[in-house]
Amino acid sequence: MLIISIPLLGLGCSQKTDNQSSGFLGNTLGETFNKIDGPKSKIGNFIGNAGTNFIRGLNDEKKAIIDEWLAINKLNPFGDPIDTAYASGAPIFDQQTGEAQDRYEYLFEKFPELKKVVIQKLEIEAKEISEE
Repeated sequence: MLIISIPLLGLGCSQKTDNQSSGFLGNTLGETFNKIDGPKSKIGNFIGNAGTNFIRGLNDEKKAIIDEWLAINKLNPFGDPIDTAYASGAPIFDQQTGEAQDRYEYLFEKFPELKKVVIQKLEIEAKEISEE
């Protein structure tokens, strides 16, 4: 056990510069760690895209929940106070590019908690239906 741990301790404590080689053991461990890190980055990308997948999956029921939440909070369709006026007609329209952002995407960026609001409302509705 001691024979195996001494080279590993030396490997962990050594500093490597661009001109130095870490040897066979260091290269082998480095390759192993790279193989482990690859899937982690893919998982990170999947999690990062989860919000956009939620937006793509918006149906009329989920959109109605969002609009209801806006009304309850006395906000206009863009999440601002009802009497807000916009120079371009809407905050989702970019006059320079002539493109408009999806309203729901805009709302989820503005109110990150909105996804949780929708999910909770759907869960409550599902529970009410199952209790009937």
